[in-house]
Amino acid sequence: MTYDYFIESGSRVSYLAFDAPKHEVARIQAILNRSDMLPINGEIRESVRPAANGKCYKYYTRVKNLAHIGFIDSIFGKKDGLAEKPSKIDSSNQQISKLEARIAELEKTRNIMGESLRRLEMKSALISLSMSIRNINPTTPMEKHVLRPEMIDALISSKPINQAEFRKMIPSELREGCNFSEARDYLDAILAIINRIENLD
Repeated sequence: MTYDYFIESGSRVSYLAFDAPKHEVARIQAILNRSDMLPINGEIRESVRPAANGKCYKYYTRVKNLAHIGFIDSIFGKKDGLAEKPSKIDSSNQQISKLEARIAELEKTRNIMGESLRRLEMKSALISLSMSIRNINPTTPMEKHVLRPEMIDALISSKPINQAEFRKMIPSELREGCNFSEARDYLDAILAIINRIENLD
């Protein structure tokens, strides 16, 4: 038979709850006393409520010196013949670990959502500027338009914020395929849009 135990860690007091045959209780208490694990006048009692993990154990006691928590493992471990599979759970540490994991998950989600929103806003602003340029220069062929779809995609992916970065990050075939007048007149406005959106909080 397997005898489970559970350590409920509190800010001031910690409890050890466990299942074991009645004839083992005195021996376990003696071991804990010899190892200075019990507080003054500490003793093992029959449980009157479920432990923090929701399970009802037969016995419980207050414990101290949780720095030596590994010693409790040895009491309930195989070599002492009381338990084949210890089930120690530190509820405080477990809750902290879950909260840290949740915070990390939320932060990752926030970053992903923020990046997606920036890309959408950037694309919307560039398309709006493209339409204005097309209205002013209706005779420019679409394949020469400074903000043709493939150029918009390249700008959103690389996000250049000045002309040096534009020349470095945007492939030459895209740059050289632009209408010269449109590139001269609107490149600064295009880069300003990217810079503004990239620097939004």
